[in-house]
Amino acid sequence: MGTTATFRFEIIDSKKLAASWNVPESLIRNRTRANCAYPIPHIKFGKYVRFEWGSKPLKEWFKVHRNESFCPKLKAPAKPTLKPFPKLKLKSASN
Repeated sequence: MGTTATFRFEIIDSKKLAASWNVPESLIRNRTRANCAYPIPHIKFGKYVRFEWGSKPLKEWFKVHRNESFCPKLKAPAKPTLKPFPKLKLKSASN
């Protein structure tokens, strides 16, 4: 017996989501990047990004974030302060 995958939602790409929400595709792509604080719920298949059209997480995200004009970035971790190495005093060969 073969098994078939049954999806409750339509799986769409960023181009179709952008068209459905009437926004540029670049906005959708930017909001799926790792540095976005509140990314759009998505599925990654390697380099391909897909969305579950009609899913509750996608609908909830849209309700909350539809009025934002930018994607807040995650704060980068503080860089550790590096102390310079102390200068070494070399002994002369004559000693």
